[in-house]
Amino acid sequence: MYIFDFDKLKKGDIILEKADNQTSELVRKFSHSTYSHAILYVGAGSCIEADDIVISFNIQRKLVENKDYVCVLRLKEEQDPLVIENIILNARMNVGMEYSMDDAKGIISEKYRPGNTRRQTCTRFVAQAFEKVGLRLVENANFCSPEELLESELLEEVKDVLREATDKEIEYAKSESILPKQHRIIKEVLEKVRGVTQSDIQELNELKDFVIQHQEYDETIADILIKSGYLNLWKEDEERMPYHYDLAKFVQYYGKNVLEAAQFVMEISQPELMRYMFCHFQMLQDMKTFGHLKVVQLFTDLYENLTDFTMRRIVIAESVIDYFFNG
Repeated sequence: MYIFDFDKLKKGDIILEKADNQTSELVRKFSHSTYSHAILYVGAGSCIEADDIVISFNIQRKLVENKDYVCVLRLKEEQDPLVIENIILNARMNVGMEYSMDDAKGIISEKYRPGNTRRQTCTRFVAQAFEKVGLRLVENANFCSPEELLESELLEEVKDVLREATDKEIEYAKSESILPKQHRIIKEVLEKVRGVTQSDIQELNELKDFVIQHQEYDETIADILIKSGYLNLWKEDEERMPYHYDLAKFVQYYGKNVLEAAQFVMEISQPELMRYMFCHFQMLQDMKTFGHLKVVQLFTDLYENLTDFTMRRIVIAESVIDYFFNG
């Protein structure tokens, strides 16, 4: 069993994969592709993909049976880090959006292509994320196959991205994760909101703007959010991994690997902190005019909590790193 080698991956890498099952075989057959699925690596072990909905996941949980089942592509020309961050931001904006099997058929033939592309496919959201910053990977970002990404003149393959997984890594990959629960809740929230409003809301970040324009739905959407449990999911991380929020427990849990663990926590948490702080700042601006709206209040409180929560992890990790380098 193999796992991705973090040292070989960079933000903005595109992972193409296939599986030994009928669905993958059919996708490859009808799209004339070597691979059947596309994933965007966004750094610090995190990826985004279009599955049932567009979701994020931890690449540490992706085990690979055969080295020939994956291929990693990277831009040939070095890009400004800000360009890569914007690509990742474009991809994140799609989280929660529905996957469309009908749109996926459009990759095979133009006669299946709908005029409305307010849905996603695995290759579309990747190609669109790059095209929005002026990097046209394929001729048609809305309808492209994994093979077209593989053959893109702007991309090149990165070799030796896999290594053998240790028993501990295999155990972790198969252990319970909070992300499936998060994905299920996001999907249910959006489905309920679409049902109530009869509007094609595809992303969580559209809820606030929708309520500002249609304030008659404020109480209803706020109630859906509260009852879903989404606003309190962040608390479960501390319940599952209390050692990330207590210095003594952190040192005890990671033992001889404590410095490496602290550096990894920092790598993951710092981009999250910047994102949450930015979102919180935006919500505070909206509060000045729309603070009477419950949905605006809920998202403002959520991003404040996420900012504080992430900062707690960073403080613990910084304390460990400071001890090792400064004594």
